[in-house]
Amino acid sequence: MKIKINPKYEEMRSFIERIPDVFEQEGCCIFEGRNVIKAFHVKFDGKEKEVVVKRYKQPNFIQKIGYSFFRSTKAFRAYENALRLMADGFATPEGFGYIETRVKGLIDYCYFISDIDNSMPINDQLNSPEKFNRVMAADYAHFVNRLHQKGIIDIDLNAGNVLYQLQADGHYTFSLIDINRMRFYSGYPPMKECVENLTRFTGRMDVFECVAREYVKLRGMDEKILQKIIEAKKIHDWRWAHRKGILHYFKRKKLGL
Repeated sequence: MKIKINPKYEEMRSFIERIPDVFEQEGCCIFEGRNVIKAFHVKFDGKEKEVVVKRYKQPNFIQKIGYSFFRSTKAFRAYENALRLMADGFATPEGFGYIETRVKGLIDYCYFISDIDNSMPINDQLNSPEKFNRVMAADYAHFVNRLHQKGIIDIDLNAGNVLYQLQADGHYTFSLIDINRMRFYSGYPPMKECVENLTRFTGRMDVFECVAREYVKLRGMDEKILQKIIEAKKIHDWRWAHRKGILHYFKRKKLGL
């Protein structure tokens, strides 16, 4: 078993070391699906602190080979990406550490231990209401542009993984969760990747056009580039709907419907 603890949180060592043994029995479940997320209360610096532990899905045999010998685990990447984001001035729950367990020499369950962020996702303000929040849309464009300026592509940059905080001046700041899949560049990533990254947060074209227009303006681009980005979004959404339709068809066939 490999355990990495953020030096700032060495006081949590006794709690972190026992996580694999107590995860099933203790803690309050926040989310249960492919991964399981639980909240725990830990004594730290003389106070009780709420800590989040994410246990990643047990990998299949092929994935175990890959994670054991060829690539870093999701828990490792989540921890390292949190450090990178915070160093670059972006908000994300601080990583306290991670754990990698092994069975017969192969990676088994992995755990990422972090601070908690109780903010709401941008989906509530941009995708759900009939009249979306235009101030937030513009602020979100600034946020994504700043990520790209720093050379950061968050592959899971969807409306559930970006949380917002309303500021006193009526504008919004944002924080990121579920950060184990990222790519880093020196300066702006290739434009194709930036556009693909920008398409992920909404299926609404009105919201997307608002954000894309502000993003293009921030990068000093012209109307022709905006139209190309909008066309790329239409193609992206068509492909997504097409894939979903095919999957739905085969699921119905499997069920005999």
